[in-house]
Amino acid sequence: MDGYRRRHLVNVGEALRLDCPVDRDAGGRSVPIITWYKDGQEVSVGWERYRVRHDDLLVRDVEQDDSGVFVCRATNGFGSVDVKYLVLVLPGQFAEVNVGPNTGLYSYSVC
Repeated sequence: MDGYRRRHLVNVGEALRLDCPVDRDAGGRSVPIITWYKDGQEVSVGWERYRVRHDDLLVRDVEQDDSGVFVCRATNGFGSVDVKYLVLVLPGQFAEVNVGPNTGLYSYSVC
């Protein structure tokens, strides 16, 4: 699981916001085009609960199937950079997740 910029834990039904850390104030440089992916598929306009606003990805009413790997790809005339996020959706209130020490995630309880 190395290479993830961030790991997010979110409950079913909550909103999720992932930020793409890009410099929009390019100062004469090539401004990047931002593309979001979930599990290798490009997030498209047809994804009803998903919205790309500015450089951020917003997911409303998160469902269990929203767990996965999200990638923000910033592309300009000089190339592209990917920033990865691991999102784990907890099944609901009072959920507990115990993930091994090698994952960077530890016991997490939601009340």
